Formats: sequence, structure tokens, C-alpha cells
Amino acid sequence: MKAQSYELDALLRRKTVSSVYQFNLVNVVDTELIRLFFEKTSHEATAVDEEHYIARYIVNKRDTFARIHFVCASKFETALKEYDRLHSANCKIFSGSCDEFYESVLSDGKRTQVFMEEFGQEIRQTLWIRLLRSSLHLDAKLEGTWLYWRNKESLVEVMVPVSEEAIDFLNEDTKAKRAVADALAKWYRYTGPFRFAIDDVPF
Repeated sequence: MKAQSYELDALLRRKTVSSVYQFNLVNVVDTELIRLFFEKTSHEATAVDEEHYIARYIVNKRDTFARIHFVCASKFETALKEYDRLHSANCKIFSGSCDEFYESVLSDGKRTQVFMEEFGQEIRQTLWIRLLRSSLHLDAKLEGTWLYWRNKESLVEVMVPVSEEAIDFLNEDTKAKRAVADALAKWYRYTGPFRFAIDDVPF
């Protein structure tokens, strides 16, 4: 339990990206395991290969509860196969949840917002360079780029705080459109139609 507490506290120092962990405490014993069942004045002893125990312990001045799996050494290989199946089930569950998140993600403002900052950073430099090198010679500040889903047209608008002529240029510029298409696919798994637009959506 102390080792688990240490690993949990250490995760924030080790990981810089979001991850899913499941900790399982397993105690392998090279002896017999006996389960005792008490009822009034009698008791019954049964030999078992494994037992699950809910433990309570104070770790770092905090009450900690954990499930500890005691298993006989002779059955450890079987237990490992069970944990393999548990891992496979976890992968299936979380993979399904991930796919569910991306389904129609751009039509949901809250879900769109999750990667909005990363998406904006991904396209900002390319759009700035394309506008600067265009015949318009625009040195635009591209802060506040965001996405809006047009339901009637089934497309996403990339809202950019620039002039109408700059928007017209971006909608015709192959490199600008390629950068946005790549970023939409990377952050939102979206490969459908889109266009650049001015930030004029009313709230």
C-alpha cells in the first residue's frame, strides 16, 4: 500500500500527458491459504488458492483503503492471465469512450474547447506566414482562433480575427488549407469540409 501511494504521488512528476492507470496490489505467498468462516460458536476452515482483502492503512497521514489480492505461488500464472484479460477489457472500454468523445466532436462546443488551444497553436504560424507573404502583405495577430460548426451545411468554420480580404485569401490558399486540414485531423479526427470565416457568430 505504501508502494502504491508512492507511485500515485510520483505520477504527476513523471507524466506530462493524460494517461489512465489501474493499480492492482498482488501478494504472492508460497504457502497454503486458509479461509475461516465463523458462525456463532462454530467455525469452518477451507483451503483456497486466492483471497481478496480490503485493507485500511494510514499512509502519509492519510486514511487509505485498498484491495489486496493474495494468491498462492502455484496459481500465480493463472492470476496473471486474469489480469491480462482485465487489461484487455480496460483497453476496450477506454477505446470505446475515446471514440465516443470524437463522434460529432465539433458540433459540441464543450468538447471542441478541449483541444482549442492546441489547435490554434498548430495553425497560427502557418496562417501568419501565408498572410505575410501574400499580395496583401498582412501582418495579422492571430490570437483567438476558434471553431464553429455550421449544422445546416455540415461543415466547420475556422474563425480567424482578420479582414474579409484575408479570409478570402486563406480560403483559396492551398498551404493554409492543408495546415488546417492536418490540424483538424490530428486534434479532432475530422476530415470533412471546412472554410475560413470572420468571427461574427452572435452569442
